[in-house]
Amino acid sequence: MTIKNRLLILLAQKETLENRRIPIAEVARDTGIDQRTLGKWARNSIARYDTPVIDKLCSYFHCSPGDLIIKEQ
Repeated sequence: MTIKNRLLILLAQKETLENRRIPIAEVARDTGIDQRTLGKWARNSIARYDTPVIDKLCSYFHCSPGDLIIKEQ
């Protein structure tokens, strides 16, 4: 089993809702999360999930941690 995140899925949903493309740079600016960190999230290459990052992403996407991080088989 693997822990994965749904950053790109949530971003795609937000883009559809707002009918526009949202670059990672904009997410970085709006959340205060470093763009390199978001890149790692986008590639699912995060070594550890930091609570402040999860909190900021959940606020940005208006979701709960369970919507952002999943356990895959």
